[in-house]
Amino acid sequence: MSAYARSTPASSTPAFEQIACDVFSLDPGIRWVGLKQAGGRPSWVWRDPETSRRYAGAPNTELIDPLKLIQAEQRVDPCGAEANASPRRPLFLVLAYADLIEIVTRLGPDAQVSVATDRSIDVYTLGARITSLLSRTVQEPLIQSPPSS
Repeated sequence: MSAYARSTPASSTPAFEQIACDVFSLDPGIRWVGLKQAGGRPSWVWRDPETSRRYAGAPNTELIDPLKLIQAEQRVDPCGAEANASPRRPLFLVLAYADLIEIVTRLGPDAQVSVATDRSIDVYTLGARITSLLSRTVQEPLIQSPPSS
C-alpha cells in the first residue's frame, strides 16, 4: 500500500485518488493536486519533493476561490454593465506566485481541480495536458453523499 493510500482522509474518494495519481504522472514538478466540489470539503494530495511520496493534506495553502474561476469565465463591461457569458470558455486559469504556479480548471459543472507546479514548468503545455486528462475522466460522484435519515 502506498503512503498516499495510507494517509488518504475519509473525505477522499477513489475517483479523486485516481485523478491525483493521473495528474502527478504528467510531470515530476507537480507539487500538489486539490479538488473542490460545490457543497463538499476540499481534498488535497501533495508530493514531498525529496522523496516523491504523496500525502493527504496541503502544505500551508488553500485552493483557489471558486469565484475567481467563475469570474474568468465571464465577460464584464468595465463600466459596470451586466456580465455576459464569454463565447470562449477558458481551458484553465494560471496564477503565478513567487514560489509556484497554480493551474486551475473545471471538472464537470460544479467542481474544480487545482494543481501547483514548480515555476520552471511550461504551464501552457501542462495546463493543456491536465484539461485533456480531466476531459477523459469518467464523471462519477467525487463526494460521498451522507446517508439519509
